[in-house]
Amino acid sequence: MGHSHSRDGMKKVQGELKLSEAETGDMMKRFFQLTNNRDSLSRHQFHETIKRSLHGQPFDKKLWDSVFDMLDLNKDGSIDFYEFSISMVYSSKLPMEKKIDYLFQMMDFNGDGQVSVEEMNRAIRTASRIANNAERVWDLEEYFPTLASRDTLTKREFKDAMSTRKGQELMNCLNFHI
Repeated sequence: MGHSHSRDGMKKVQGELKLSEAETGDMMKRFFQLTNNRDSLSRHQFHETIKRSLHGQPFDKKLWDSVFDMLDLNKDGSIDFYEFSISMVYSSKLPMEKKIDYLFQMMDFNGDGQVSVEEMNRAIRTASRIANNAERVWDLEEYFPTLASRDTLTKREFKDAMSTRKGQELMNCLNFHI
């Protein structure tokens, strides 16, 4: 099979995420194992992969649909190598500015360029449940004061809030264990 999209993704991953060719190659090998040598991972394939990794534990379709929606950054219904790579290195290799950008994209489930309280709560519940099987309740107005007057944030407002001490606290607590 041709992997032209993934090869392009490999170059993008190496450049943006500052990974070595070996690191990127290892990640690509793992990606192709998960996708059975396809250029992307469909929702169904993602579900099947997660079910196998749970070793008989209950599969929560709604939870894993939320994770899939968060990882599908371009909202095309599949996870490509680039999106997969972002999720794999999110917590360690990315500069904070990029982490905040990707976190915004992950939380913008409907792709409208804003994140709503509902979208943020969905993302936070999802990450919290994966991290420790509990749903932590967050007072989002404490982290995003502008939410007191409306229920959405623009990317700029989100970035400004996440760049504060409180925003860093939220990111550290979540650390997006996906």
